[in-house]
Amino acid sequence: LRAYVAPGQRRRHFRDERPSSRRRFLAEVAQLHELEVVAVVFCCPTSSQRKSEQARVRCIWNLVAELRDREVQTAVFESRQEHNDRKGRREIMGAQRHGAAAADLVYRHGRPKEEPLLWVADAIVGAVGLSVANHDHELAEMLPEPMRQIRWIVP
Repeated sequence: LRAYVAPGQRRRHFRDERPSSRRRFLAEVAQLHELEVVAVVFCCPTSSQRKSEQARVRCIWNLVAELRDREVQTAVFESRQEHNDRKGRREIMGAQRHGAAAADLVYRHGRPKEEPLLWVADAIVGAVGLSVANHDHELAEMLPEPMRQIRWIVP
């Protein structure tokens, strides 16, 4: 994945890419399907910015439940500054206490500069997000079906 970083660039970020660069990178991401990579995007519509953190919590709980059901043992979440990472850890531990997440799930927060696989998740979420928010399906349709599953969460 590091081979797809332009000189002087430290990471890929879907939002910052030009359309042609997005398409090229998504074409590479789509090839990961051959390795049986699947992706599930959790969407929880909100009516306000104030409720977005509540929606994020609901998405985290649903995500760790999905990981439990798929018997995933290790997860890396994108770091969002230490105070937000602490909130995320609290939610995951709460989900573990309540049985929504596997008790033995090993997880940590990583930075995209150091974790190129986070670029893949970012690209998939970016493409699916454009499809959901703007009804622009072109990029999401570049991904095989198992890499663009959407789970809607009722707010």
